[in-house]
Amino acid sequence: MTHDPQQDLARRLDRLEADVHQAHAAARRWRAAAGGVVALGMSLVLMGQTPDRTVRGTSFVLEDASGRRRAALQTVNGRPHLTLFDSQGKPRIDLSASDDGRGTLGLLDGDGKVRAALGVTPTGQGSLVFRGPSDETRAALTIGNEGAPGLVLNDQAGKTLVSLGVARGIPTVGLRDGVGELRALLAVDGQGVLRFYDAAGKRTHQLPE
Repeated sequence: MTHDPQQDLARRLDRLEADVHQAHAAARRWRAAAGGVVALGMSLVLMGQTPDRTVRGTSFVLEDASGRRRAALQTVNGRPHLTLFDSQGKPRIDLSASDDGRGTLGLLDGDGKVRAALGVTPTGQGSLVFRGPSDETRAALTIGNEGAPGLVLNDQAGKTLVSLGVARGIPTVGLRDGVGELRALLAVDGQGVLRFYDAAGKRTHQLPE
């Protein structure tokens, strides 16, 4: 029987399509969880914590020579938080850890909005999330438990339109429509294949055939 590399790639892409959908859903869940952790921590930090010159068991405030708060180490709902402030007293960096082992580092703009968040889940999945001025997620870089990288790019409404990744040893680029359905998938494994899908997610064309 003649070995057909093109058919081998097509079979691998059949399996890969399911992986792409699963990775997209996982990245969406992690972005929401990471954003929630940082947002919760910062909302509590910004609830009017007053500078304190004493060292306590649950809170430590670092001030500069002018008495301005520059850093705060405290527990919020049992979760440790380290927050760094700029010279105007605005929080700019927040580092936290949860009881289940999740760690999150949030970078904030001058309005107190999280613009970038770096985190690791208890199972070892890492993610770097970037947010826009309206708190929408614009890009997310994730590393799965098995080390597979993925990158998603979103529109102003936070909907994923472009996804890039490497799964099963195959680099892929996925293009989605405004409702999140995969409409085109480009993959390369020795040779390239381009697949197209309708609005229901059913494959309609493939190049080369």
